[in-house]
Amino acid sequence: MNPKSIIIGSGIAGIAAAIRLAAKNHHVEVFETNDYPGGKLTQFTQGAFRFDAGPSLFTMPQYVDALFEHAGRNPRDYFNYKRKNESCRYFWNDGARLTAHADRNKFAEEVEKTLGVNAKTVLKKLNKSRQMYELAGRTFLEKPLNRLGTWLTRDVGRSMLRLHKLSLFSSDYRQEFRDIFKGVVPAADPTVYVNITSKDVPTDAPAGCENWFVMVNVPQHTGQNWEELTGKYRWVIISKLNPLLGVELSDLIENESTLTPKDIEVKTSSLGGSLYGTSSNNRYAAFLRHTNDSSRIKGLYFCGGSVHPGGGIPLCLLSAKIVSEICQKP
Repeated sequence: MNPKSIIIGSGIAGIAAAIRLAAKNHHVEVFETNDYPGGKLTQFTQGAFRFDAGPSLFTMPQYVDALFEHAGRNPRDYFNYKRKNESCRYFWNDGARLTAHADRNKFAEEVEKTLGVNAKTVLKKLNKSRQMYELAGRTFLEKPLNRLGTWLTRDVGRSMLRLHKLSLFSSDYRQEFRDIFKGVVPAADPTVYVNITSKDVPTDAPAGCENWFVMVNVPQHTGQNWEELTGKYRWVIISKLNPLLGVELSDLIENESTLTPKDIEVKTSSLGGSLYGTSSNNRYAAFLRHTNDSSRIKGLYFCGGSVHPGGGIPLCLLSAKIVSEICQKP
């Protein structure tokens, strides 16, 4: 008789865990509270516009391919993807602009031209990051951290000797988070993220229009009046974007809706409406994430963006991989 596995939640990690366990001949049942799968990785339509409600940056596509291949399927029979020449564009209040080119040499040249950091220094840092990933990336991302065997490898030892952390934040960025954690919301000068998929997929918006998905940093949901705060955030965001982009956004908005931390908590059961689980803004955060198995309940395992190895599509897929590998037959 095949072992039975129950998956609670059909987010990307839950779906991936179900596929991997089914490929190991488990009888799998998936339970989902919403009437759609995907968790935070979903989409919605609003009038004639289509929006991605979840991740907008797709990295490490090899892990998606690996999931299909593990199930004996060819991913190209289902979808394809192309590498974008630009991953993002950055704007600062002083008028500085930075385009994050996918080509590492173009990116280094752009950083030197815009920020004054020598291109060779940028490439050296990128090479150092690649070296760190090649030494221990697979160990830290694809194995449970609460297993002694994870740490007893030559590459992990070598990487620990070379481990470093470099964080470069503007004073305004620090102040933004001070305001958030002190309850001063909205922050006077928030960081604003804008994703416009109709730039690549014209059918996501009517002709002559664009579908803007705008996101800012906010505190967790602790009972705030989000209906009141939404209006305040709207004013601050538009006031910031208008001079930067040279437009009057209020005159161009055809329809709009808001997704608050309270909404995210209700839809995904994520504590406080968090997108990535516990705070990850210190060097020990990776080691303090929830483990992939329970120390109290035998046969209970955890995967998803709020547990090891972290949030985002690739890491959610890897957490499912870890669970499928450590999951024991009942």
